[in-house]
Amino acid sequence: MLSECPTDFDKVWSAVKRDYFAAVEARAGFRVDLNDKRWRRLLNSWRMLCAVDHDAAMREAIEHATSFGVPAPALQPLKDAYASGGRPAVVRYSLDRLRQGGGPPFQLAVLCAEAGEIDEAFAYLGQAIDARDPSLVDLMVGPQFDGLRADPRFAGCVARIGLPTGSAAS
Repeated sequence: MLSECPTDFDKVWSAVKRDYFAAVEARAGFRVDLNDKRWRRLLNSWRMLCAVDHDAAMREAIEHATSFGVPAPALQPLKDAYASGGRPAVVRYSLDRLRQGGGPPFQLAVLCAEAGEIDEAFAYLGQAIDARDPSLVDLMVGPQFDGLRADPRFAGCVARIGLPTGSAAS
């Protein structure tokens, strides 16, 4: 239904309010059905990550991947990384894997930002902007970019996308 589709205003307002979950719905182009267990798991994982409950977020992420048919052996390296060093080890493992495989610049920017590789994060973010990656809707609201917001380059990235730089503040 047309009335279920968010408007451009909805998308921008979600970003300004830093309402991550509304932005997810806006990017998807429809209202998220929270009765669908797969959506609930994904959103619960993000809520826990935002709340810095990494153990619960990891459990939810593994359950989410399993619900979509990811085989257990494919998930084992992530479980092992988490067991050996927590969230930082998972970030490092994921970053190394994506770099080897030429992963998407947006995802590389997210992981570099979390790993504290700020210059690399901005380089990958620039590539994502050049490619007009649709995931950039998360730039204004995603907690994964909180570590970049104080850097003057962040406002430049926001301006390149065409959003007002004044809304980039946390």
